[in-house]
Amino acid sequence: MSETWREILETAGDILIDSGYDALTTEEIADRLEMSHSGVHYHFETKDDLLIAFVEYLIDDPKKKADG
Repeated sequence: MSETWREILETAGDILIDSGYDALTTEEIADRLEMSHSGVHYHFETKDDLLIAFVEYLIDDPKKKADG
């Protein structure tokens, strides 16, 4: 897993927790990470792909968000 991939997932998690699924956009993630919108799309083609990857990330190690 690349550092960028992990940062995108963690930022997505922050947005989901703070504002919910409707507020989760690749534009918001890109803005928070100060990266290009296309940079987010390079790792995750769709919002659903991002959500699935985030859930799998949490299942892999639930402490990743609980300790954050």
